[in-house]
Amino acid sequence: GTATDDVSAVDSVEVAIFSPDSSVWWHNGSWNPGIYWNKATGTANWNYTNTPGIGVGDIYWVIARSYDATGKVSDPDTNKFVFDNVQPITSITSPVNSTIYNASPSFAGTSTDPASGIRVVEVKICNTTDSLFWDGVSWTGAPVIDTATGTATWNYTMPSLTNGKSYSVTSRAIDSAGNTSSFVTDIIFSIDATAPSATLSSSAPATVGSTPFSVTVDFSEPVSSFTLANITVVNGTKTNLVNTMTDQQWTFDVTPTADGAVSIDIPAAAVNDFGSNPNTASNTLSRTADMTPPVSAVTTPVPGSSVANVSFVGGTASDANGITLVQLAIIDTTTGNY
Repeated sequence: GTATDDVSAVDSVEVAIFSPDSSVWWHNGSWNPGIYWNKATGTANWNYTNTPGIGVGDIYWVIARSYDATGKVSDPDTNKFVFDNVQPITSITSPVNSTIYNASPSFAGTSTDPASGIRVVEVKICNTTDSLFWDGVSWTGAPVIDTATGTATWNYTMPSLTNGKSYSVTSRAIDSAGNTSSFVTDIIFSIDATAPSATLSSSAPATVGSTPFSVTVDFSEPVSSFTLANITVVNGTKTNLVNTMTDQQWTFDVTPTADGAVSIDIPAAAVNDFGSNPNTASNTLSRTADMTPPVSAVTTPVPGSSVANVSFVGGTASDANGITLVQLAIIDTTTGNY
């Protein structure tokens, strides 16, 4: 420190060091009860080098007084301080690493320091898709460090982030002693605000029978936890769901229940993508079920009649969805030959 005297020169300086945590004084080599004045080196500019080893987070008082040549002593000057040479610790609680968000997430975290306390938290935000950095007002090409609000619990107002882009954030803390932590490992996340769409298709013909036919559903992007319960089938049952492209394409079987129209669709908001966007409604896939066999009858010759010869055989056939083919078998009931 320094010492001055307006009349005569400073003759000597003494220093007392006190540990209030332990209520002991530094006796030029050891801690003991009772105040002790240690002799400093120098006068106008003085120093004391035989200082004790001190612990992180401990509080100390340094008291100095000076004497002039006539033996007069100054009022003591006291400096109280906390010893801290340990880096603070900071962590990010939001956003969460490797997460897809459908809107700009909050940017927040916590910081701790074992001794002097957190003075400030600093953050960086990067648009990793375009290699741009947020400077608090706009995006720029060079890394920028911004100041967060709060210390032990802190936050930073996230700028409006762009759909389809990826981002990273990081933070560091500076304590009251000037110790600065390293920036934490980047938290990486992306923005997806687009709702997934679903398309249903099938190679089955327009008219189907009673056997199952296969349907394929294609989503425009991966979705989470898609099950048969997300599919609506009218006049049919759904079974055998198989994921054929990870979280994005499935096949399943539909078995008609009765004659008539069979319709299949996936309603809106049945499932979400990994950014929590609900799907839009799919197209409606339709088929006609024909499960009732056609009816046919022989009218010529008249059943049970006796005829001299048969020039032709004729009859009728009917079906709700039309007849495509009639087949005929003739048997000689005497010989059993056809």
